[in-house]
Amino acid sequence: MLLAFEAWGGVPRVILSDNLKSAVLERMGEAIRFNPQYLAFCAHYRFEPRPKWRWHAETRRAAGNVRSATSATTSFAARGFADVDDLNTRLKIW
Repeated sequence: MLLAFEAWGGVPRVILSDNLKSAVLERMGEAIRFNPQYLAFCAHYRFEPRPKWRWHAETRRAAGNVRSATSATTSFAARGFADVDDLNTRLKIW
């Protein structure tokens, strides 16, 4: 995330996260137990962690945006690059 914050030049107010153990330790119905280290990270960078719900309309829209962006990048994936630094440079330009 730190590299993303640097590339964007800031931090979003809310970040949707998957149910990875690094973010969400446990769910019981509506109750969510976040990973304490993740909460400390969120507090330090001052963003609200919001876990993703499969059925939630906002999550579906976000997933749709990622899918459309991913399909746009499949043509980018066919291009050659010399190394990871070259790939990152090309992605920034793109």
